[in-house]
Amino acid sequence: MRLLKLKIKSYKKLFSLISIYLFFFVTGDLIFSNFFYDKPVKYGCIKKYEYFFELEKNCNAHEKLISGVNSYKVYTNNEGHRFNGKKSKKPEDKIAIFFGASYTYGWGLDYEKTFVGILDNSDHSYFIKNFSVPAYSPTVFYYQAKQIKKKDKHPKKIFLVLDQSYVMKEANQWKKTNEDKPQLFKKNKKNKGSFWKNFRHNNLKITRLISININSFFRNIRHKTKTKTKFNNEIPMNSFWADFIHIEWSKLNQDEHWEPYGIEGGLKIIEEKIYKTSLIAKEMKSEFYIIVYPWIDTLQNGQKYFNWENYAEKICKKSNCTGVINLFPDFRQYKLNNENWATDLYLRDDPHWTEKGHQLVAEKIFKYLID
Repeated sequence: MRLLKLKIKSYKKLFSLISIYLFFFVTGDLIFSNFFYDKPVKYGCIKKYEYFFELEKNCNAHEKLISGVNSYKVYTNNEGHRFNGKKSKKPEDKIAIFFGASYTYGWGLDYEKTFVGILDNSDHSYFIKNFSVPAYSPTVFYYQAKQIKKKDKHPKKIFLVLDQSYVMKEANQWKKTNEDKPQLFKKNKKNKGSFWKNFRHNNLKITRLISININSFFRNIRHKTKTKTKFNNEIPMNSFWADFIHIEWSKLNQDEHWEPYGIEGGLKIIEEKIYKTSLIAKEMKSEFYIIVYPWIDTLQNGQKYFNWENYAEKICKKSNCTGVINLFPDFRQYKLNNENWATDLYLRDDPHWTEKGHQLVAEKIFKYLID
């Protein structure tokens, strides 16, 4: 009986200590969140409107959209472009801009490890601006180009990254409309959030930061403990977005993801929007380059039903294009010389590039930033 009382007393004491600790921790978190740390703790910088989306200006977030990698930092500047979080020392008299989607944005990596981030830190005279946002495509690039033209400072060079996913995006994501601003087919859902969710977001920032770092720590452990396996056992060959390159179109056009414009419609829209973008580049006296590269399944399965390299050259010839920067040969050469090419260049369970993949791309594009 005495032993039981001692145990109950010990439990009460432990409960009391835990309660006191939690009280002071939460109180400290509230004070820190409201008086010392004025930045919001976010998991992403995408700002959604009713029928459009873009990157939020002056955003600082810990993004973690891919299960196979750690959370990574995302900073945006006062124009709503992703950058490394530091003010560039280069003057803005010579500007080079990049239009693109998730690959150019640097999905899955800190900005310094992405090809645009690497180029930004390289030894050249251009001030780099990254206009890319995940899920963007040529319809939005054309809109962005029109907005750039209205400004006083025009770019000396424009690099449009032509991704294979744009065909599906143009086929089913953006409406053909007379509106100046691109319009999505599907209305974005409003995320008001509950009272408790909003309270945690604004007042428990220490807790959220600790949670982010613990999550990243265990993700890193899981990532490191995975043993490298053969390509066929680790990464799927078909990436869905780029299937039209190596799968017969009659098998794909019935899929709702290609409605309403279909594969051919998506391709025609890309050609039209890039042509119009190139005309704006000409008016701004900007060099205009198109960049192409293979997805992981394109390297593995080839281009049986559609040749993306030839398509890029075709668009370039019909547009005011300075030239095509073709990364297919570089990736093929790496695949030929390296058994573990897939895990070297592409993220686990995801078609986006690793740091090494981005480095390969940066080395090629760097040559076009040297005058």
